[in-house]
Formats: sequence, structure tokens, C-alpha cells
Amino acid sequence: MFFPISAVEISPLILAGIGFGVGILGGFFGVGGGFLAGPLMF
Repeated sequence: MFFPISAVEISPLILAGIGFGVGILGGFFGVGGGFLAGPLMF
């Protein structure tokens, strides 16, 4: 998957994995997904 604004190409499986991991951790800790996903996007 290519993001033209940032000129970055990343596998959709990695994005799905990050989303899955954030969902699991958010469920365990009871916090919002944005709080956990923010640091993973850097």
C-alpha cells in the first residue's frame, strides 16, 4: 500500500497487525486505541 502524501510504502499485513495488536491491548487495558496506536505510527 502506497501513501502518496508521505511517499511511504508499507505492507497491508503490517497495518492489519498493528490494528489487531492495538485492539487486543485496548481490550486488556480498557484505554482508547488512539492512545496506543499513536506511538506505533512513528
